[in-house]
Amino acid sequence: MRSSPEEIRAAVLALLKGDVEGEYDKARAVVGAELMEGDRHGIALPGPDGEPVKVGTVHRPEDTTTVLVDERKALAWLQEHMPHEVAPAPRPGALERLQKEIERYGGVLVRGEIVPVDWAEVQVKPAAARVYRPTKGAQREAAKAAVFTAFERGDLSLSALLAPQLEAGESPPEV
Repeated sequence: MRSSPEEIRAAVLALLKGDVEGEYDKARAVVGAELMEGDRHGIALPGPDGEPVKVGTVHRPEDTTTVLVDERKALAWLQEHMPHEVAPAPRPGALERLQKEIERYGGVLVRGEIVPVDWAEVQVKPAAARVYRPTKGAQREAAKAAVFTAFERGDLSLSALLAPQLEAGESPPEV
């Protein structure tokens, strides 16, 4: 059975597509951990003429912060430390205001002091980097030419882009 070049191309691209998506997600997480919140870096490669060509931008958005509150314990704490917030019934938004203080300060503001509480847990989920690329026109064509040039020069390799990075001391898998 003989396959046409387009059949081979389709099969190889389908095979690589999943690997590319998986490695892209991993790379975004790694870059997100390396960058500070709000960082934005333009990425350039030498083009065919050797001049730098922008091939994309990486950006680290703000982390997602969540405050988990044990409402029963929080209301008991409010009753003891801020009874005006819960008598005769909890004021609307009282717990939400406390959550915002905990998110911002790591505790609740009481008479100008930050008081840590045991009924709330702050969870921070680091943001993965966002990667932007030229999407149309001459800029996209120039970026693609720079990437192809990097492959031809050996500055980039498909196996390095798609192969999982080995931990220190690990051996590559036997083939």
